[in-house]
Amino acid sequence: PARPPPAMSYFSSMVSAASKLVAGSSLPYELGEERTSFAGKTPWRLYAGRSKKLECDVTVFLFELKKGTEAQAELARNAMRRYRTLKHPYCVKCLESGEIAEAGIIYLLTEPVTPLADALAELSQTPSSLVWGLYTLAAAVNFLSIDCKMIHGQISLASVFVDKGMDWKLGGFEMAIEAAKADASYFSNAAATLPKRYQSPELARGNIDVLSNLPVAADWWALGCTIFEIFCGEIRSPADLKKIGSMPEPLKPDYMRLLSANTQQRLRPIELLQNSMFEDAYVSLHLFLEMLNVKDSVEKDRFFSKLAERVPAMPKPAAQWKVLPALTNSLEYGGASAKALEPLLRIASVLSEDEMQAQVVPTVVKLFANTDRAMRIPLLQTLPQLMEHL
Repeated sequence: PARPPPAMSYFSSMVSAASKLVAGSSLPYELGEERTSFAGKTPWRLYAGRSKKLECDVTVFLFELKKGTEAQAELARNAMRRYRTLKHPYCVKCLESGEIAEAGIIYLLTEPVTPLADALAELSQTPSSLVWGLYTLAAAVNFLSIDCKMIHGQISLASVFVDKGMDWKLGGFEMAIEAAKADASYFSNAAATLPKRYQSPELARGNIDVLSNLPVAADWWALGCTIFEIFCGEIRSPADLKKIGSMPEPLKPDYMRLLSANTQQRLRPIELLQNSMFEDAYVSLHLFLEMLNVKDSVEKDRFFSKLAERVPAMPKPAAQWKVLPALTNSLEYGGASAKALEPLLRIASVLSEDEMQAQVVPTVVKLFANTDRAMRIPLLQTLPQLMEHL
């Protein structure tokens, strides 16, 4: 057929672009920039985005049915089911999900997260944040293995994400299954899906007797391999797993036990959580923050006094998105004393004016309505620091 004249081509391209916009307008999210570094590692493509219903920023996990295989579509559907039902502070929080047949997509909208691989360089500048991250990763694997009696099946660097407050979150639930349901067919698929460098000897060899005896043990080996990559770089061959010079000294014996060829002797994640490396001030700070609402007033005051000294050494994202919300919440609803004001103001001092208005000023305004003298007097003493923002 004859080619349409240039003007016609231009018009038809405009129409197709407009039809894409119309099709897109019925979707429950707006797509932002793609995180191209994640492409090809899982069935999903990863985008920054915004939920129309919740009116908040999200990360969009997107699978296009026409671009993938039926096997990949099944992995995406399984992940969607698991993201919906697995609720734990150290797992990626799913806000919305669905399959839209007309658009040919499966999507997940989660809290805003970044793949751990992309954040490692920045995290490594604060070694304690790697230690805290590893603690939460081990706790998440323990939750799945022991509490849920589930196999994750994809433990690797690509299944770990980092939120705005620099907390690590486990995701990548494409192969997640109840351990009792894992059969030879499942393990065959797991070996085909999980990159070889993370595969335990029994999974790589398809040794069903060993796998069936302790199905979750392959996840513990993969956790060991992930720990290696966090501290020592990418595994290029099995021989690399012995090159652990840059791994923290207290971690090495436990790491070696995670890579025990005998599944019965392999280190359990709950044992890893007892490692002396986690007796770290930064880890203690985060664990206390998570239990803040159930602590008594004496414990809280002691914590807030120490926190004011520690805040300057914290990475800004952790201070702004993890510590600050805990402080404002505790001051507004948790009965925190005026001792919480000092760490709050220290964090406020490194925020931009917009951040200050969004995250600090509403709490301070509410506190001025407080009739308790023990709060009002310290608050009035902070006025010189706050005046220009109010």
